[in-house]
Amino acid sequence: MDHLTKNLADELFREVRRVYRELGKLTDEVLTALNFIFHGLLLPAMELVDQRNVKHVVSCSGRELFQVYESSGVFCLCLKSSNYCSCQYYKYSILRRGDHLMCKHMLASRLSEAMELCQEIQYTDETVALMLARLE
Repeated sequence: MDHLTKNLADELFREVRRVYRELGKLTDEVLTALNFIFHGLLLPAMELVDQRNVKHVVSCSGRELFQVYESSGVFCLCLKSSNYCSCQYYKYSILRRGDHLMCKHMLASRLSEAMELCQEIQYTDETVALMLARLE
């Protein structure tokens, strides 16, 4: 993701937070901007948000990541500190081809966080380390 596009996306997530806090919903303008920037990934990401399938994982020492559950029960891990997801789409469409800024799981994580809709789960440092080791 180039620097300008990353800044635009970050600004858009700040706007999501502001609008959602004020209105309790996203405006058509914000949804249109999100759909324009994220090229059709918005609907699948919003479904994950609406179904409350995004969990914010925090360890005792402060490590943070997101677990994003698919309808099958399988989950992907998204790192909060970077634009990384453990899903296959991320590996092939983002890392290899650079088709999109992020996958639907990362987009759902960022939206859930901005709208304050993800459940926070505390895990031990050891559990989070094991989860992170799964990413390799």
